[in-house]
Amino acid sequence: MAWTIKRHESRAAALSHRIADIIAANGAPADMVLFSALSTTGLDVAAQSKSVTAAQAEFQSLLGQAARNSAVSLDNLFTVVSNATAYTQAPTALRVQLLEQTIAVLRAHVPATDPRLMALGLRLLSVRREQGDSAAVAALIEQFDFAPDLCNVAVPPVRFTSSNITADDYPPDLVQAMLQGRTMLEFSISATGTATAARVLVSDPPFAFDAVALAKSLTLTYEPAKTAGVPGHAERRYNQSDGSCLRVRTH
Repeated sequence: MAWTIKRHESRAAALSHRIADIIAANGAPADMVLFSALSTTGLDVAAQSKSVTAAQAEFQSLLGQAARNSAVSLDNLFTVVSNATAYTQAPTALRVQLLEQTIAVLRAHVPATDPRLMALGLRLLSVRREQGDSAAVAALIEQFDFAPDLCNVAVPPVRFTSSNITADDYPPDLVQAMLQGRTMLEFSISATGTATAARVLVSDPPFAFDAVALAKSLTLTYEPAKTAGVPGHAERRYNQSDGSCLRVRTH
C-alpha cells in the first residue's frame, strides 16, 4: 500500500512539473507561474524527491517573489496556501512556513482585520496546537487579538468525531454526468455534539449537492464545545475538504 501511494505521488509530481513547464513557456500571468511552482514543490516533497529543507528554501524564494510582485493576486495566494496547509499529512515545518510567510505577505497589503489574514492566523494556531506548542498558541492569540470564544481558541477545541457520509451518498445522476462540486454549510453544534439547524451558504454548481449535504449534516457529530470547561453550543462552517468552527457559546 505504501508503495502504491508513493508511486501515485511520484506521478502527480511528474505531471505537475510538465504543467509548470507549459505554463512558464507560454507567457502565463505571474501569479499562475508562482502558484504552479508552489504546488510542484509541495508534490515533490510528498513524492520524497525533494527534502523538506530544500522545499523550505524554495517556498521562501517563491513567497518573497509574491511579496514584491503587485501582479500576484492575494485572493489566489490565499486560496492556494489555504488548500495546501489543510493537508495534515504534509510536513508540519512546511505548513508553518507557508502560513507564516503568506501572513507576512498579506500584512503588507491588507488591514489587520482582513478575513483572509484572520483565517490563515487561525490555521496557523491550529497547526501550532497540533504541535503542542502552547507558547506559540498564546502568542498568536495575542498577536491577532482572537476572541476567547472562537472555537480554535477554546480549550479544548471543537473536534469532529464521526458522520454517516459515504461515497454512496453522491447523487447518482451527478456520478453519471461526472459532475463535481462543493456545498458549504453553516450549522450549530449542540451541547451534546450533534449538528443542527444547517443552512447552505454557497454551492457550486448551484443546488446540485444542497439536498444531500443538508440531509447528511444531521449525521455529523463533534466533541461538545466547552467554555471554561462547561459544555455549550458552537457554530461551524463546513465543506467537503475543511470545516472551520466559528464560536463557542455556552448555554
